[in-house]
Amino acid sequence: MKTITEIFSQDDITKIVADLKNKQVTVQAWSDLVKKYEPSLHDIMTDKVKYPDKEIKDEKGNFLKFEPVTRVCIGLQKLSVKRISEFMFTVPINPVCQDAKSDDTAKKQFDAIKKVLKKNKWHTLNKKRCKIVSSECEQATYWYVAETVKENGKSSGIRLKYDLYSPSRGDELFPLFDDTGDMIAFSRQYEVETEKGKKNVYLDTWTSDKHYVFKQTDTGWEMTATDNKLGKIPVVYSYRPEPIWADGDNGKVEQIEKLLSRNGDIIDYHSSPVLVIKGNLLGAPSKGEANKVFYTPNADGGAEYVSWTQSPESTRFQFETLLRMFWSEMQLPDLSYENVRGIGATSGIALKMLFSDAHLKCGDEWEIYEELIERELSVIKAYLSVVEGDIIKELEIEPIMRPFIIDDEKANIEVLVTANGGKPVVSQKQSVALAGLSEDTEADYIEIQAEYAAGKDRDAFEPTY
Repeated sequence: MKTITEIFSQDDITKIVADLKNKQVTVQAWSDLVKKYEPSLHDIMTDKVKYPDKEIKDEKGNFLKFEPVTRVCIGLQKLSVKRISEFMFTVPINPVCQDAKSDDTAKKQFDAIKKVLKKNKWHTLNKKRCKIVSSECEQATYWYVAETVKENGKSSGIRLKYDLYSPSRGDELFPLFDDTGDMIAFSRQYEVETEKGKKNVYLDTWTSDKHYVFKQTDTGWEMTATDNKLGKIPVVYSYRPEPIWADGDNGKVEQIEKLLSRNGDIIDYHSSPVLVIKGNLLGAPSKGEANKVFYTPNADGGAEYVSWTQSPESTRFQFETLLRMFWSEMQLPDLSYENVRGIGATSGIALKMLFSDAHLKCGDEWEIYEELIERELSVIKAYLSVVEGDIIKELEIEPIMRPFIIDDEKANIEVLVTANGGKPVVSQKQSVALAGLSEDTEADYIEIQAEYAAGKDRDAFEPTY
């Protein structure tokens, strides 16, 4: 494996670009993944060779036309991507800094980091990245200084922003690692269309001390370089070898689509009544005639409608089995309305048991995002060190992921009250605020206290028996 020095010491820029684009991680191409991710691009909808339309022929066997068959697509892959992002990031990630609880300087620095995260809608960013990684298998987040705030000619603050790179946005991502697994360079290839419609290909490369921009021309590549004053690569990269649905699908979705499509064709075929007549028909009733009667001269003649006698139970069994196996192997619950409405009033312990498999799945997936977030916080601290000083780089921050669960608030409060010796765990004023029923909690609390005091006064003068 070449080092960065060895790569850039080459005289031929084309060889430098080739080495930078030597991708060391294996991910599936988005051009293939999108055909699974988007239901409208599934084979059942697009492959007329695998699932051809029905040929209609005349009595002599001559081709007349193609009659479209029923095509039903189902987006379980897309739903599974949404479901994992909702379970992992509906409850925002909680960054925790123990030093900030006892040290004022650490608290100030931690507040500065949280301010950057809030201004960049970090909660939304995490959900976006989870969907991208789960479906496209890789993403990169580039952090940069949008502007520098100055007071009296001196830097008093910076405003950080980010750009999100992914295959669906037209980006090709090339991380470069050394023999120990540390990323020593990151490259992003993209196209820029000019006003005349010509597309120019660019390759941006970041190392710990340089930012290179390569432009492809008719004769080769041109390179320009600027200093990277941050001292580390300002890009956070994450990937997975397979999409999130790989474990649960394994052909099940296509089987479900085939089952529903064929069943739809059968229903369409048998939806119109078919009348079978035995013997010769002497006359038939006209449209709208009451008390309709068919006349046949034969004793064994007659007329009857043909009904479809096939049982739908086998179709239903196969559909429900495939669907259950999909969610079971995904380790995610099927939270459709039909399933949820039958739960009823369930205790908090029971809900935790129901969601235990999904929470274990979130724990497995967290390995990807914990590394991503810790790397991201390191980049943000490096930027803020310009204002806060290098000591901010030593600040220890631990991101805590809390998987989604439907809380049983009553059960939680009862447990806390019991642990507190039967005494309240919040003040009366705080309980008014937590209720969320008042627009002015301070005024309502004062009024509640006044009403309580007035009630005690009345009780004192009432006769006792």
